[in-house]
Amino acid sequence: MYAVLKAAGDRNMRVLPYILHKSADRKFESNIAILRSTAGQVLAARQRAPDATGDPKDLLNAMLNGVDPKTGRKMTEESIIDNLITFLVAGHETTAATLSFTMYQLVTNPDVYRKVQAEIDRVVGSGPVMIDHVGKLKYLSAVIRETLRFNAPISAFAREATKDETIGGKYRVKAGEQLVCLLAKSHLDPKVYGDTANEFVPERMMEDNFNRLMKEFPHCWSPFGTGLRSCIGRPFAWQEMILALAMLLQNFNFVMDNPSYSLIVQETLTIKPKDFKIRAIPRGGLMPFQLEARLAGAFSGRTQGSLTTSDQPSPSNLSARRLNNVDKVSVGTRLTIFYGSDSGTCEFMAQRLANDAASHGFKAAVDTLDAAREALPTDGPIVIITSSYEGQPPHNAGHFVDWIQNMDGEKLDDVAYAVYGCGHSDWVKSYHRIPRLVDTTLERLGARRIVTMGTTNAKDRDMFSDFECWEDELLWPAIEKHFGGRTENDNSPTSSLSVSFSSPRALTLRQDTREGFVVAARTLVSSESHSAKKHLEVRLPSNITYSTGDYLAVLPHNPKETVLRAIRRFNLAWDSHVTITASEPTTLPTDTSIPISSLLTSYVELGQPATKRNVLSLYLIAEDGKSKQELYRLATDAYETDVRLKRVSILDIAEQFPDLLIPFNHFLLLLPPMRVRK
Repeated sequence: MYAVLKAAGDRNMRVLPYILHKSADRKFESNIAILRSTAGQVLAARQRAPDATGDPKDLLNAMLNGVDPKTGRKMTEESIIDNLITFLVAGHETTAATLSFTMYQLVTNPDVYRKVQAEIDRVVGSGPVMIDHVGKLKYLSAVIRETLRFNAPISAFAREATKDETIGGKYRVKAGEQLVCLLAKSHLDPKVYGDTANEFVPERMMEDNFNRLMKEFPHCWSPFGTGLRSCIGRPFAWQEMILALAMLLQNFNFVMDNPSYSLIVQETLTIKPKDFKIRAIPRGGLMPFQLEARLAGAFSGRTQGSLTTSDQPSPSNLSARRLNNVDKVSVGTRLTIFYGSDSGTCEFMAQRLANDAASHGFKAAVDTLDAAREALPTDGPIVIITSSYEGQPPHNAGHFVDWIQNMDGEKLDDVAYAVYGCGHSDWVKSYHRIPRLVDTTLERLGARRIVTMGTTNAKDRDMFSDFECWEDELLWPAIEKHFGGRTENDNSPTSSLSVSFSSPRALTLRQDTREGFVVAARTLVSSESHSAKKHLEVRLPSNITYSTGDYLAVLPHNPKETVLRAIRRFNLAWDSHVTITASEPTTLPTDTSIPISSLLTSYVELGQPATKRNVLSLYLIAEDGKSKQELYRLATDAYETDVRLKRVSILDIAEQFPDLLIPFNHFLLLLPPMRVRK
C-alpha cells in the first residue's frame, strides 16, 4: 500500500524517459495487482455470505447495496474495488501522519498531555471507548485541530483562477492560472492567530473560538482543503483519530524514546515525523491480560467518570524496558531508580547506584523519571536523581513534574522516596529548583521521605564524589533501616564486565553522526593564569538551525595525547578492538567490536578527577606494601589536597603506580561516561 502511494508520487517527478523506469513500473503494477486482488477477495466474501456479519452499516455494504436515486443504478464491482483501494490508501497515509504529529505535540507539551488525559479519564473512565464519547472529547478535538494547524500532512493545495482579477488589491492573476496555498504559511498568520501563532496552544481551537476564527477569517484553517473538492473522508478520519487517541491515552502513558529528539519532517506525498519513536507504559499497573480484556470491553477497573485506583494490581509494574537485569540477581526488595538527565550525569549516577544495589540485598531497576508518571512503585524504596535546566525539568522528566504538580490531596501514602539533585550555582534563582520541587511535592502528597535530599554543585564540587558520599553515608543506611537488606562485607573489587580483544586492521565507520565544522578559532584567555577561553565559530549541517537563545551541545573527545597515555599504560595496541559484555547497566557499547582508540576517545571521561571510592578500589587491588600505603593515604587524609583540588584522574594515579596491576575491565568501570558540554 505504501509502495503504491510513494510510486504514484514519484512518477509525476520523472525527468528521464519511460524506458529507464521499467523495473519500477513493473513493481508498481505488481503492487496494484495485489491490492486489487485483496479488495476483490473481501468483496467476494461479503457477497457469498452477506448475513454473516449481521448486515453492518459499513462502507462496503453501502457501496454494494446503495442505489443512485436519479439513475437507479448500483456501483459495479470494478468501481467498488477502485473505491476500496482509494479509501485504504488515501485514508491511511494522512491519518497516520496526523496521529504521529499529535503524539509528538503531546509528549513535548506536558501540560497539554495532562489536560487531554484528564478529559479522557473524566469522559470515558476505564470502560470501552464508544462512538458516543467522540463528541464529548472537546479538548482532544482542539488538540488535533491545533496539530493540523501546526503540522498539516498535506502542506499545500492548488486552485485555478476562473477569471482575470486582482487578489487583495495587489496580485494580478489571469483565468486558468494555478494558485498554490501554502498551509505552512497561512496556518501561522499572526493576523489570524495573534502573537502566539508559532506556539502550540490548543485552547484557541476550542469549539466557540474555532467557529469565530472560521467566520472572521474563512479558510484560515484548511488542512482538509476547501470547497466541493475538499477531503471526502474528513468525518471518517476525524472519528478514527479521536477513537484511536482516546484508547491509547486511556490505557498508556507515552514518553519519547529519545528525549533529546527534535522534530525532523520527512516528505513523500505527505509530510510526517522522521525517526520519531515513543515508549508506551501501561497506566495503573495494568497487566497484559487485563489490558487485552479492557480493550475488548470486558474489563473495567473503575466506572465511567471515576478515577479511583483500587483496581491497580501492581503500581510497580512500570515500563517494559528495564536497564537492569533484575532477574539475574537473587536478592530481595526492589529498589527503583528514576533519573532526569540531559547531559548524562544523572543517568550515570542512577546506573552506578543500581550496580551497588545487589551488594546491599536489593534488586534495582532504572528508568527515566517520565516513566514514573502515574506509576510510582509502592513495593520498595525509590530514588530520584535529577537536575534543573534554567529552572525547568530535563527533557525526560517534564511529564512527571507536571503530573505531581497538578495532583491534589494525599495520594502517595505508600510511596517511600529519596531525592538527589544536581545543579550549578551560577543559576542563582533556579539552583536545584526541580530536585527541591520534587522532594517537597512528594512529601506534600503523602509520600515518606527516607533520607534528607542530597545535592551537589557542578561549579566547584566533584559531583561524583559528592554522590558517592551521600550514597554510602546517608542513603544506604537509611534504606537498610527502613527496608532491611544487608551490607556487603567483602570489599574485594568485582567487575560486571567481561572484556575480550581482537585486532582487525580496518576501522569500522560509525553511522548516523552529525558533524559541525570549526571554521574559526582563536584564544581569548590563555591557560597560563586562568582556564583557557576560546572563541569558536561552527558551521552546522544544512538541516540544523540555531537561533538566539539556543544551546549548542558538544559531545567532546578526549585529547589524543591522553588516549595514547591510557593505551601505553595498559600495553594495548593502537589498532586493537574491544568487545564488552555487561550484566549490569552501562553506557559503554556492548556486544559489538569497537576500536580501543574509539572507546577511550569517545565514551569515557579520562580527565575526570578520581573519587575517594575510585582510589580506595585501587588500594584494594594493590599488592606492593608501599603502593598500598600511599593509595590509602590518597583515599583518606590526602584526598582533598592531593587528588580533588589537583584534579588528579584515575589515569594519573595508574601512571603514578606503574607496578599496580589494574584489570582493564576494572579501569573502565571506574570511569564516568563522556558527557556533553553546553
